[in-house]
Amino acid sequence: KYENLESNHSHYVLSDTGQLYDWGNESYLRAAWEAHMKNEHKIPAVMIVIQGSTGSCRALYEGLKSGTPAVLVYGSGGVCDTIVDLVRHCNSSLRRSAAAGGVGDQRCRCFRPDGSWEISLDCPFVHGIMTKKNRFKFNVTVMKDESFLRRLKTIVKEYTAMIVIYDMNDDTYDGVDAALLEALIRAQVSY
Repeated sequence: KYENLESNHSHYVLSDTGQLYDWGNESYLRAAWEAHMKNEHKIPAVMIVIQGSTGSCRALYEGLKSGTPAVLVYGSGGVCDTIVDLVRHCNSSLRRSAAAGGVGDQRCRCFRPDGSWEISLDCPFVHGIMTKKNRFKFNVTVMKDESFLRRLKTIVKEYTAMIVIYDMNDDTYDGVDAALLEALIRAQVSY
């Protein structure tokens, strides 16, 4: 299968791993390039995630790991909505746990007896988020893809401070430009 290049672009950066149909591996190159431009040339960057699949999760993970903040457009579907729902679930569960003196919701299996937490597919809430109808085709292969699940867990557990959620059905931000600005400010604060 061949893909066409966008005729309205003036430049292209092509990445080749040498493997046929190896989609998504350009995210490592992209993250390194963004980090270089940000650190060496002081050019700010923000990633915008709309819809997406496992490749978008990989790109988001690599970007966040290299210090690029992200705006996730909730309501667009795909892995983007899945990540937002996981972030919201975990944050609200943590707040409820803190209010209850460190005792997590007994129905949520993300909390451990020692007070730590980890996203668990055994948790009925997390499983419901991951398999929500018409959201993202989480089939048996994806649910068993350890690298995908590890990235997803790391994004939710370690990088939420660098994520701004722009909800298309909410007026928290006065347009997506305000969400982009907040992401840039968060990135500056986290350095």
